Amino acid sequence: DYSINPPGTAKNVITVGAITYTASTYWEENPFGIAKYSSRGPTSDDGRLCIDVVAPGGSIDGYNFGVVSTEGQYPDPSNHPVYEKGLWSYNTTNDGLYQLMSGTSMAAPHVTGILAKMKQWYPNIHSELAKALLINTTIPLKANSSNALAGYANTQVGYGMVNGFSITSYYPGESKRVLFAEATVTEDDKTDEFTFSVPSGTKKLAVTMAYNDQEGEASSSHALNDDLDLILISPNGTQYRADEHKASGLPSNWTESPIEKIVIENPLSGTWKAKIIFSSSPGFDNMFVYAEQRYGLVGHAILKKPDLNLSISQSTINVNAGQDFIIQPIVKNIGGYIAAGVTVKVTKTQGSGNFSGDINISRYIGNLLHQNQFISPQINLKAPITPGPYTLKIEADGINNEFGNNNYPKKKYVTVNV
Repeated sequence: DYSINPPGTAKNVITVGAITYTASTYWEENPFGIAKYSSRGPTSDDGRLCIDVVAPGGSIDGYNFGVVSTEGQYPDPSNHPVYEKGLWSYNTTNDGLYQLMSGTSMAAPHVTGILAKMKQWYPNIHSELAKALLINTTIPLKANSSNALAGYANTQVGYGMVNGFSITSYYPGESKRVLFAEATVTEDDKTDEFTFSVPSGTKKLAVTMAYNDQEGEASSSHALNDDLDLILISPNGTQYRADEHKASGLPSNWTESPIEKIVIENPLSGTWKAKIIFSSSPGFDNMFVYAEQRYGLVGHAILKKPDLNLSISQSTINVNAGQDFIIQPIVKNIGGYIAAGVTVKVTKTQGSGNFSGDINISRYIGNLLHQNQFISPQINLKAPITPGPYTLKIEADGINNEFGNNNYPKKKYVTVNV
């Protein structure tokens, strides 16, 4: 909706949007959905993709569903209205306080932290390669586009949620980095080519190229001066060009950005090629300027596809009226790779009375990072005071784009006799 303002519209920065990371029943926001306060792209002047990535920023109701942040305005936390919720603690280092807050200002530090971790692991990394690695490891969300050849990108959540784990780590047999390079193309050597191997059974091949374009004219309507293009060539010779596939939400007169990502679903195994072409530059026609452009190139083979399984040991529970009781389902990632933003929700589908406790709220329970990892959350409920048979529906869901189908959320039913 063209609501991003400078400096977020700059072409060489990383522009961060926010998603909610838990549900607020008052504001009726979906867990890990795009936050209502988060700006949307594209850029208004040249129709370029912007947002780049998203990170947890909390609900609008930040005091209850926010991100932990430092806060120094309340020397006595008992004076704050959310003190009774147990959300405060003293920071003895600087006598400040911690507070739950929401906003893109809460989301952006997630990305800063991930980049700091990247710099720690790769001290000599340049910004071009850092951006390529950040973008290539993002987790596509339900809110993303379904167009893999455009990297699932759209103007609301960019390429998806940042993924700090895969920046430096992986589980064997679930993902593999197949390409990690930094190089420079010039007006004398306009094409680079890299070969890499894609393992058999790969579910997704993701490749990202990023660079920092030179400053343009203030009156220019085109986003790029130096235009680099990414092309993937499969073992059978099929070519995939990133510049032929625009992100969802871009206008018909869209322009490219200095980030290009391609995802190939169920790719052929074998030897692939990644080609970088220096397509155009003002320096090509200027004898006083030598055109050159450094870029970063990253590729990953995703070998597993996340899938959730929901189980519960009790199909029938007998309780007294008004009694506290616990339901403890098991949510397991039976598919593998990263099942992100996993939530559980309990609702009543039958019965005349009302339950209290963890009812009608989508509760974030964590990320399941590998195959067969599971979480067994404790759901605390209080039975209605009205006797009778009741049916509770338990739902488990996640935010991956793989979960955006009729098989989700996963459901189980429990009979409660009061």
